[in-house]
Amino acid sequence: MRHRWGSQRLTYLSFALILMWTVYLTVLISSQPPRGADDPGALAVRFEEAVSARDNAEIKRLVFEADMETQSVDRLVSDARCGDRMRASDGHIAVYRADGSLCGRLAIAEHNGRWFIDPWADPLLLGR
Repeated sequence: MRHRWGSQRLTYLSFALILMWTVYLTVLISSQPPRGADDPGALAVRFEEAVSARDNAEIKRLVFEADMETQSVDRLVSDARCGDRMRASDGHIAVYRADGSLCGRLAIAEHNGRWFIDPWADPLLLGR
């Protein structure tokens, strides 16, 4: 009888651990911020903040192809660092220097109601 109670306890413990793991994964997945941005202006602001903070994880959430290689993200960030301000206009994010001159642009695209940076659609920088 004692052996049976220990086996039953192990079954309850296993079930409880599986249930807790499932709840943990559900909360983890649902708490992730959505990819992309609501509109082009918000995309420009979030990308500018991510570049300033060197937050590659946030940059990947804003780029249409989430499985970009790290070197591609690094190139995208280094190309966007030519200036210090970004503003969305006419299908791209324009990158401006402190003096107001345009130094680059990043193509953007809408997909399922969310806006993303689309580095494959357009050359990243102008005038290099």
